[in-house]
Amino acid sequence: MQRRVQEKVVALPVAVLKELGYFQGLSFNVVKYLSVIREPGRLTLLRRRVAEVDTCYKHLVVYGILTYQDAVFAYRRGRQTSETRLEGRLSVGVGGHVSSSDLCSLHRNCEGALLREMAEEISIESEYRLRCVAVVNDDSDPVGKVHFGIVYVALLARPWVHVREGSLEEMGFVSARDLARHTERFESWSQICAREIGQILSRARE
Repeated sequence: MQRRVQEKVVALPVAVLKELGYFQGLSFNVVKYLSVIREPGRLTLLRRRVAEVDTCYKHLVVYGILTYQDAVFAYRRGRQTSETRLEGRLSVGVGGHVSSSDLCSLHRNCEGALLREMAEEISIESEYRLRCVAVVNDDSDPVGKVHFGIVYVALLARPWVHVREGSLEEMGFVSARDLARHTERFESWSQICAREIGQILSRARE
């Protein structure tokens, strides 16, 4: 708990997001919104306990969707999840915060942060390709008001995923069609992604 309290995360001022073009839901204009990570002074570091409540900032979250053919990896967030406000909700995103330790690689992309976060939660025992396809923003709940998501898709050659930590429960691959039919059971970002899952997968395969 002490480490989490002291952790610093990378945040984007809401004023900068409004300058780029504020939106709700998904945007596939990834280059436009991630261009700020290459500009000195546009991002800031906040202690995580501050970032979780300060609505003047959106701290960056890498959100990886794992797919095998036309199926999507889904799970329920257990009691050990670091984001207690999402406990018990279904999700299709594996990942977490972009932290101060990721800054050295941010001038290229956020893949390093995603790989680090995924390695803490899961083990992918398959070859895969990783594609950044979208960004997500949602102010409809307290969690979304302080987060800005960078959506990646991992295209797996085999559906071989193992869980490393207890925060993921009831996991497995679900057909994209079934996922889109039951969006109400998922957390808000997953609902947004599930509704656009066809386009997300199409862009990842380009």
